Amino acid sequence: MKKVFLILILLMLPGGSPILATKWVELNPEEVESRSQVIVLGTYNFKSKPKSDKNNFYGSQFHVEKVYKGEAADNITAGIEIFDDGWAEEFQQDGGKFLLFLEKTKETRFLVPVAGPNGMVQVQDDRIDQGMRTITEK
Repeated sequence: MKKVFLILILLMLPGGSPILATKWVELNPEEVESRSQVIVLGTYNFKSKPKSDKNNFYGSQFHVEKVYKGEAADNITAGIEIFDDGWAEEFQQDGGKFLLFLEKTKETRFLVPVAGPNGMVQVQDDRIDQGMRTITEK
């Protein structure tokens, strides 16, 4: 018991590596859709040079396959949370795409997913299934 307590105390002392984390409130699909200014389907280009910003997002080139709301060029800069790029890149390597519900915020110079993961929906084999309704693309 004393060892566990000592380890916890040592972990809380300053001087170690900083720990960064984010927590997002889960939004209902209707709120995500209403907040979004642009809704697109496509893939991130993880080989493109990221555009940094002052918050937890960086801008990455995103290839747009389909626009559902708003206007978007074939390639846009879309935000991705700094902690999401690893799993997102693996997901795309397995054939996945993203349905992004994007909004412009005061803190960023580019469009970002609404409330982080709420606005970044995984699509595999033309099916969406991530907390929102399961939808089959036609």
